[in-house]
Amino acid sequence: MNSITKIYKSKFKERLSPYGFSLYRRTFYRVVNDVVQMLMLYNIDTSYTIAFDVCPLCLGVNDLYCEDVGIQQFRKNNPHNEGWYNQSFFTGQKLSDEEAEIVVDEMLSIVFSHVMPMFERIIDWESWLNDVYRQRVNIGRWEVNIKIGNYGEAILILQEQIERIQNNLLNRDPDYIEKYIREGYVKADYVDEYRARCAAAENETRELLKFYTNLLERLSIPDNEYFNNHFAEQEAKAREYLSNPRKYKQKNGY
Repeated sequence: MNSITKIYKSKFKERLSPYGFSLYRRTFYRVVNDVVQMLMLYNIDTSYTIAFDVCPLCLGVNDLYCEDVGIQQFRKNNPHNEGWYNQSFFTGQKLSDEEAEIVVDEMLSIVFSHVMPMFERIIDWESWLNDVYRQRVNIGRWEVNIKIGNYGEAILILQEQIERIQNNLLNRDPDYIEKYIREGYVKADYVDEYRARCAAAENETRELLKFYTNLLERLSIPDNEYFNNHFAEQEAKAREYLSNPRKYKQKNGY
């Protein structure tokens, strides 16, 4: 295990456990009312940061991975928004345990000075909607718009999704799988599995198209009972997953 990862898990567990956080892989998480709050050690090559997020359970939670927002934005004198590195710029060598501890301590300090206050604010669906969703003006989700009763916007989003899926299906070369195989992009011992995965992916796409089409039909009514049940089921599934992610992974195979 990388020294930063090992030290991160140890130090963060000691500080976060009293606040009700559990650890799964690299993510510390806790359920508060009807949202889950997450902190995750995230890295690209040798650069590290702590990503954080809050997700409403009613929108569905089936993993504990977040990467949208990192705490490097809160570092002082960091004009290029850089994360922390696991090697010395001068020697190119990996950080010693002592140096890695300094990195993790700085991360932990920023989490408690900037992220934890946000977690104390965003404690339910309503506060998430006002504090997170409405601040991210580039995000448009049909689930949120249905949840808040903005059916007109939800219809537009779903129509765009349906059109994109239909275009992809119509414009797809029906022979693309066999072409990839003939041109050698797929290893010989992987051909059968590749065909099966492609077939499963296409079936999933067609099922998604049916689902979106069904949503559009129900929005035209509107079928409020259906949508209320949908969000209640999403929340129930999220709570089941978050009660024991490891058991859920074993049960579902991912």
